[in-house]
Amino acid sequence: MRPERVAVVNDTAVLVGGAALALVGLALLVWLLMSARRRSGVAEVRLPWGIEARMPTAVFIALVVFGAGLYVISRRLEQDGSPPGLAEVHLTAPAKGTVIARGDDVRLAGSVRGLGNDKLYLLRQFQPTGQYRILLPVAYQDGSWDKVDRHVGGDFKKPRNVTYALVQADSVCQQFLDRAGPYTETLGVGCETRQKVLIKVR
Repeated sequence: MRPERVAVVNDTAVLVGGAALALVGLALLVWLLMSARRRSGVAEVRLPWGIEARMPTAVFIALVVFGAGLYVISRRLEQDGSPPGLAEVHLTAPAKGTVIARGDDVRLAGSVRGLGNDKLYLLRQFQPTGQYRILLPVAYQDGSWDKVDRHVGGDFKKPRNVTYALVQADSVCQQFLDRAGPYTETLGVGCETRQKVLIKVR
C-alpha cells in the first residue's frame, strides 16, 4: 500500500476513534440525565459497565469521556497543513513578486516529501488568460529539485504577470497532462495545485 494511503487510513482511524469516544461520553451523559429525571434525588447510579458511582462523579466521567473524544478529533484536524494523502511541497525560488526583463531566464527550486507514486509537475500560468503551459515533471520522488525556465516572456509585447504552479499529479492527472501538453485551459481530475508564486515580467 502506498505510504500516503496508509496515512489516510491511519488518519481516518484516529478520527473515527475520537468520534466514537465522544459519542460514548454523550450517550452516557444523556443516560444519566434521564435516570436522574426518572428517579428524583438519586444519589448513586450503576454505570453500564457495572461500576457504581455517585451521580456527580458519574456526570464528571461522562463529560471527561466526551471531552477526550472532542480533543482527539481537534488535535488530528490541527496537525500539519497538508491534507491527508498529499505531499509536503515547498517552493523556495523564485521569491514572490520577483521582477524580470522580458526574455530573461527564471530559476525555480524547491523540495517535496511524501510524494509516493505521484509526480510533481511545474506549470506556467499566463495572466490574465489563466492558460497553463505544462513545462515538465520536476520531481519523481522525494527530495530537492531545480529547474531553469528559459527566455520567459520573450514574445510579450507588453509587461505581464506570470504565475508558476506546482501540481501534484496522480496517475490519472499524469495521463491528462501528458496528453494535453503543451497548453491546457484547466487541470484534470487528480491534479492538486500545491504551491504558486507570481512574478512580474517587464
